[in-house]
Amino acid sequence: MALADLLQVSHLALIPLLCLVWALVPWVHKAWRYRNIPGPFALPFLGNLPGIVKMGLHEYMMQCRKKYGKVFKVWMGNSVLLVCADPEVCRRVNYKMINRQIGGQLRLDDQDDVINNQGLVVAKGEKWRTLRLAWQPAFQSGSLEGYSDLMDSCAKELAEHLADLGQGGQEVEMWRELGRMTLAVVGSTAFGVDFHTLHAPTNEAAQEGSALIKACQTVFAASSLAKGSIYLLLNAVLPFPKFVGWMARHFPDHRLTQLLQSRRTIRAVSAKLIADWRSANPVNITANATAAAPAGPPAAKETPLI
Repeated sequence: MALADLLQVSHLALIPLLCLVWALVPWVHKAWRYRNIPGPFALPFLGNLPGIVKMGLHEYMMQCRKKYGKVFKVWMGNSVLLVCADPEVCRRVNYKMINRQIGGQLRLDDQDDVINNQGLVVAKGEKWRTLRLAWQPAFQSGSLEGYSDLMDSCAKELAEHLADLGQGGQEVEMWRELGRMTLAVVGSTAFGVDFHTLHAPTNEAAQEGSALIKACQTVFAASSLAKGSIYLLLNAVLPFPKFVGWMARHFPDHRLTQLLQSRRTIRAVSAKLIADWRSANPVNITANATAAAPAGPPAAKETPLI
């Protein structure tokens, strides 16, 4: 083989090597930046995903908490996740850290990007302050106490439902039943609507509840790295989120299609419930807006919370 041919082959062999080095640069930078925070050994690109998929995220986090303490890091593929298991520290951090960034989300379309960036958990700056001021009263002890009767009613309904199933000797998936009760609590406390998720009467609220149950179950199942769309795993592993998002938008697999349809269902039902509640409570909306006007920020475009 001529010397020119050898040089050409060596140059071609350098291309994938240079691409690998280029892809590793962000990972090395993150590893160095968070080197003083304890955590399990992580592989490049894969991070701690093998252990998480094997044990499950909750159990894996519990094991890391026992081994590394209240603050540790976990690599979700190519992204590093800082975990705090101290409630008081979490409270102080969430109160002071107005600007925060949560990466690793699969970018699918403009609507998803808006919703992912404007939720209470990931919002930044003045938008985060506005959302926090709007939500904070709902979690005060006085407000929660006012919901206790509705919560108790849902719990009693679940107990009666389980008793009926028990008399027939049927097997029960408790996490599904508790999920149905959770939706019942949300419907009665947040929207004033009985979803009838524990029973199946034929009315509009029951149909909405049934659609929400199916959509929520699909979202949880399809969002799993182990059993969800291949694009979720690729987005976690590869350092090219825009390319993975482009591929997912143009060539979605079956699991991703299910996930998108379910998210649209949740948004549509939630938006309808909010609109129905506002139509039924125009006086409350006007009074709340008037009371909040002097201290609140200037009026802004409505922010989707779902």
